[in-house]
Amino acid sequence: GEDVKRWALPFPVGVRQPMEHWCVAVDKVRYVGEPVAVVIAESRYLAEDAIEGVRVEYEPLPPIIDPERATAEQAPILHEAVGSNVVNERR
Repeated sequence: GEDVKRWALPFPVGVRQPMEHWCVAVDKVRYVGEPVAVVIAESRYLAEDAIEGVRVEYEPLPPIIDPERATAEQAPILHEAVGSNVVNERR
């Protein structure tokens, strides 16, 4: 993730919150299927060989698939800079 921060900028986020969305996970994987690594090579074969050396260690978060449970006080916070899992409200 730190390499990504040196070479890229975060994607624009459509809410006014202090959160960043990167092309790959940086510091924390927040959802199933979020990209966690990038391999760049001069050929497909070299890339496939390099993939064999990629190792990711996860510290699992409890899954929250219900929006109301995601806003509960004990729910894991996905973006610590925001302070909660509510990033936008409309009335």
